[in-house]
Amino acid sequence: MDEFIKRSEDLATVLWKTSGSRFLAATRLLRRDRLSTFSIALLSVVAATVGLLDPHVGPTAVRLGLSTAVIAASMSLLILVISLVEGSAQTAVQSNKLHESGTRIAEIRRELEDLLARSREANAPNWVRYEELRKAYEVLLRECPFNHEPIDFKRFEVNHRKSAGFSESGHPRLGWWEAQLIRIHYLLNAAWLPAVSWVIVVGLVLLVVLQ
Repeated sequence: MDEFIKRSEDLATVLWKTSGSRFLAATRLLRRDRLSTFSIALLSVVAATVGLLDPHVGPTAVRLGLSTAVIAASMSLLILVISLVEGSAQTAVQSNKLHESGTRIAEIRRELEDLLARSREANAPNWVRYEELRKAYEVLLRECPFNHEPIDFKRFEVNHRKSAGFSESGHPRLGWWEAQLIRIHYLLNAAWLPAVSWVIVVGLVLLVVLQ
């Protein structure tokens, strides 16, 4: 019975970590998709109206060969890059699949916890049902065409760093500062391409109107 309890608890922990990581991956990818869509739309509007800056083009920009046409062309290129990168990544599809996978894995975990509770009450292990649930988990992993990234698992660890699953001798394996860096990395992972695009655009605009 002790072996059954140990293996069931270990599997429940694995299911907990996997489902949580996949939910966070789905959230990250959905945020990335929305930010990219918003950036494409806003860049398109700015590119169409950038000609209004013509009267404000400074002499420094003229010497550097910069103009509103250069900004418009740069924006068009950035729009194309974001569209191609996000289109090939299929972030919305990945987000949906990973969320669905996380939900189904969480359901298996709940069934396993119910099984463990009943087995403890009856003081009789149910190895047959345990194997069914373990195999169901393996099937779900194979069926999902996408996997979460290491940053998603680390972000999950940040959320639960004080829990027994991520602690040693009662102390979190992750320090407070390391946890904050992981939070920042997780956010930047979803926003880096739109952020870089806007830094380039703002920099070009400033150069053009610089006196």
